[in-house]
Amino acid sequence: MSEISFTSEIRVRFNETDPLGIVWHGHYITYFE
Repeated sequence: MSEISFTSEIRVRFNETDPLGIVWHGHYITYFE
């Protein structure tokens, strides 16, 4: 059986990050829409 792979690049908006530039986990679900 061959493996299926998928890659998608998503641009993170400034308001989705904390002062260290790390994405807040609450925004992850919006990336899966």
